[in-house]
Amino acid sequence: MDAELEANIQQALPSALKMALYAAKKQHLDLLKYTIEGADSLCNNAAFLKDFEDQEHLQHLGETAKGFAVLQTQLTRYKTQLEKLQPLVESGRLDQSKIDKMLKDTLATPRINATKHDFYKKFCDRAGIELAADGDEDVFIQESESIRSTICPVTQMEMEDPLRKYEGSVD
Repeated sequence: MDAELEANIQQALPSALKMALYAAKKQHLDLLKYTIEGADSLCNNAAFLKDFEDQEHLQHLGETAKGFAVLQTQLTRYKTQLEKLQPLVESGRLDQSKIDKMLKDTLATPRINATKHDFYKKFCDRAGIELAADGDEDVFIQESESIRSTICPVTQMEMEDPLRKYEGSVD
C-alpha cells in the first residue's frame, strides 16, 4: 500500500509543481502590476505636491520612489529565478534546497543605485526635481578650480602673474 501511494505521489508531483510554478508566475505579474500602479500613483502625487511646493513631502515621496525601484528590481530577480526553476520542475529534478536558495536570493535586498532606475527618474520628472547628469559635477569643479588656479597646464609650475600679457604675444 505504501509503495503504491509513494508511486502515485511521485507521478502527481511534477504536475503539482507545474501548477505551483504557474501560480508563482501569475503572482509575479500581479505584484509587478501593483508596483507599476503604485509608482504611477506616486508620480501623480509628486506632480500635485510640486504645485504646492511641499518639499518635505516630496522628499518622503522620493524615498518611497526609491523603495519602488528596489521592489521592481526584486521582482525582476524573482522572475529570473522562476524561469530557472521551470526546466527543473519539468524534468522532476527540483528539490527543497534549490527552492530555499531561490527564495534567499530573491528576497535579499538588492544593492542598486535607485536614482538611476526608471521609476525614480519618472518621479523626479513629475516632481520637477533635476537629476545630476553624469560628469556634470566634475566638470563644474574642474572649471572652478582652473579659473582660480595659478598652475600652468603645460609646465605644471606655478605662474607668477597669470593674467599679464607677454610683450612678444600677438593681440
